Amino acid sequence: MKKRKHRSAEHKAKIGEARKKLWAKPGERKRFSEAIRGRFGKSSGNTPPELTPNLKQAIRRRDDFRCQICGLKANGKHRRFDTHHIDDDRQNSHPDNMITLCIKCHCKTKKSSKDIISESECKRAIKRIKRINPEGHQAAIELYEQNMKIFY
Repeated sequence: MKKRKHRSAEHKAKIGEARKKLWAKPGERKRFSEAIRGRFGKSSGNTPPELTPNLKQAIRRRDDFRCQICGLKANGKHRRFDTHHIDDDRQNSHPDNMITLCIKCHCKTKKSSKDIISESECKRAIKRIKRINPEGHQAAIELYEQNMKIFY
């Protein structure tokens, strides 16, 4: 039998307030859901349309499914790699501005991290990628340009 958590009265009150907001008027509900998305770090609709899953996959393929900072390689389905915008501008999805990072290194790019990975480190990695895999980089650029023609 599963043990139940004992919650304090204060904790129960917070849960009750959150549930009330879910049953709020439609305008208030929207504001609440936007706040929740922001709180948990999920995208709030500001991703450009040209940044498709195919483009993200092309960036990962160009980078040989390897984190460009620590060198960790994907081994099957168990590792997830993020595509990181080097200059932190989500609207700039050009392959020269995108790099593959493991989750651990991607967390280190955040300002709140103790050991921050610098933008210059990422730019050096892009130069290395262009030198090592020029065909993969060109394929990613072509896919990006196709997406730009479709969406704009």
